[in-house]
Amino acid sequence: MIQLSPYITVENVDEAIAFYQQVFDGKVKILNQNKNRILHAELHISDMIVLHLSNNYGKAFSNENTALILTFDSLTEQENVYKSLSEGGNPHMPLEKTFFNAMHGQVIDKYGINWLMNCFLK
Repeated sequence: MIQLSPYITVENVDEAIAFYQQVFDGKVKILNQNKNRILHAELHISDMIVLHLSNNYGKAFSNENTALILTFDSLTEQENVYKSLSEGGNPHMPLEKTFFNAMHGQVIDKYGINWLMNCFLK
C-alpha cells in the first residue's frame, strides 16, 4: 500500500492548522514545536488522508504552483469545503456542472494552494 500526503509550507503553522482543521475537521498531531509555536504538524483528515504543515523557517517559499484535487461523494460536503477554503482566498472557478458529469470548481486558498474539486453526479 502507498499513501500520498500533501506537504504544505506556511509562515504560521498554528494559524494554518487551525484553518484547515476548521475546513476538513480531523485530528491534529504536533510533530515539532519551539517556544509554544508549532513548526510542523499533521492533520489526520481520515485514515488515508494526512495533511502536513511545516513552517518555512525563515526561508523564501511559494505555494503558487501547488494544486490538489479533492473528490467528494456528497455535494453538500463539496459546497461546504469550497466555501470554507474561499475565506480569505480566491474562488476563481465556481462550482458548476461539467461535460464530464461532475460538479467542478477551483479555489486558491489564503495559503496559495489551488484546490480543484469534483463531485461526480449519479
